[in-house]
Amino acid sequence: MRARPSLSAYYLAGACVALAGFVAGAALLAVTLPYHQWDSFGFGDWSLAIAQHGKFDPLFAGPQSAARPLFYELQGLVWSVTGISFTAGRLLSLVFAVVLAGSVYRLARAVTGTRLEAALALSVVLAVVPFSEQALTGQTDVPAAAMVALAAALACRRPQGRLALAALVVAAAAAVLTKQTVLLALAPLAVFMLAGPLRDLRHRLRGPAGALSAGLALGLAYDLVMAHRFGTSLSVFLREGTGGIWAQLAAATRTDAVLRADVLGSGLRLPLTFALFYSGLRLVRLRHRPATLLALGAGLAWCIAGPLAAGVPNGAFSRPEDGFTLVGFALVLAAAALLSEHDAPKRSTLALALGLGLPTLVAWVDSATYTERLAAPAWPGLALLLGCVLGAGIRGLARAGTAFALAPLLVVAMAVWMSLASLDGLHGAMWVEYRSLGVGGLGDSARTMHVVLPALQSTLATVESQIGAGRVVTGDPMFPYFLPGRVDTSTPGRCSDVKGETVFVLLTGNESITEARQAGRLATPEQWAACRSPKLRQLSDGTNGYAVFAVGG
Repeated sequence: MRARPSLSAYYLAGACVALAGFVAGAALLAVTLPYHQWDSFGFGDWSLAIAQHGKFDPLFAGPQSAARPLFYELQGLVWSVTGISFTAGRLLSLVFAVVLAGSVYRLARAVTGTRLEAALALSVVLAVVPFSEQALTGQTDVPAAAMVALAAALACRRPQGRLALAALVVAAAAAVLTKQTVLLALAPLAVFMLAGPLRDLRHRLRGPAGALSAGLALGLAYDLVMAHRFGTSLSVFLREGTGGIWAQLAAATRTDAVLRADVLGSGLRLPLTFALFYSGLRLVRLRHRPATLLALGAGLAWCIAGPLAAGVPNGAFSRPEDGFTLVGFALVLAAAALLSEHDAPKRSTLALALGLGLPTLVAWVDSATYTERLAAPAWPGLALLLGCVLGAGIRGLARAGTAFALAPLLVVAMAVWMSLASLDGLHGAMWVEYRSLGVGGLGDSARTMHVVLPALQSTLATVESQIGAGRVVTGDPMFPYFLPGRVDTSTPGRCSDVKGETVFVLLTGNESITEARQAGRLATPEQWAACRSPKLRQLSDGTNGYAVFAVGG
């Protein structure tokens, strides 16, 4: 007689189906659409220089790019073989996304010892909206999360041989070279693993704790060398990109971002707040059942009142799917109270997950609430944490029968769907236009570009009608990809700075104007149109983010 599948088998099958759907959809978008986020081009100019001129020295790229060399040098190597290819860069990004998903599963399996929590942790990763949005962008957020998850999975797996320890050293060092913020996740993990009786410290240093620490030290050594080469301190080098306008944006968005609690997406709002409250209560030695009830009450209060206070229309019920996941996850998490103290998530597991995710989350609240993707190094730890608390709820439901324990599959599936609906940053009308291309239109680069970069496409048409054999000057890093060899990517600040050029393209977004004003540059189309030496003739009004000027009238 054939054995019935276990409860964990159903959840693992669902997670695998979701992962397969994500990979298939992402691969299609990677092949048919270009990069379409500013940072993909801005930081990718180092990859461009590597592919075209062999510029591997991080000093060439500037301090912010030099602090995250792994992805951009790797992309430059790929482009030196394939040519400057958006498809190649986006598929490389997808590889890191798959590494993140697989490593989170292995991490959760190693730490919890169960397939249910591991499958739920994998599903949580797929349900993180910024993950779906950033999986193909050619930026370092998903690669950073992937390397955190890989290093953590290698550090927690058993048994550990010499080859595995060497791989952990390499993975930890590579993680630091992916993005400096991974230190906020992996350094606490190293401390957690090194903790214990002093007499056993030498033994721990010879194992995964020592290998992880050695890898992080190697990565920090690179940062120290680069800080010296740029003539700055290590602390300043590690905080590149957090000052100036970005600090102002963080201060302006911090309160609302914390109130919304949707750093992982609105579908995971309640599991996140519950998990943070619950694990905190458990670590101060509160027993499982009162901790569950208190955390559920606090989480529901935050998730209902917070979005309303942040000005979200209808708060946590702004969309039907938001309400469905809120109520569904509330029922699942309430069922965790049915478990005994013995069956509750282990405090050591909660502590490890918190150490891996919470410091990065706190740093995000302090410095980067203007965009959720910058909390990426926290995703592996938070996925492990959410997998544990959701697993407890499902095990509680299993006491009422298998049918009750399988019901949360619908809620998890809805959370994943809410994330995949934002795959590659597409939404609403963009999906409608993409579907309207049909099979035949997927190979038409002009039509596919119009889906994601309509403003750039129309601006390029205006520029090309004027440039002739001349050159264009602009601070936008996208133009060199479409007008190779004909773009000066300096940022003019006054009229004389565009002398000798044929066309000038001014960025008119709010951030660009604010940054220009703070730097004392001419900022608005009206100010540039008043130039007389040389005279500028305005060709577009700038409402789409670009104002085009013909230089010399």
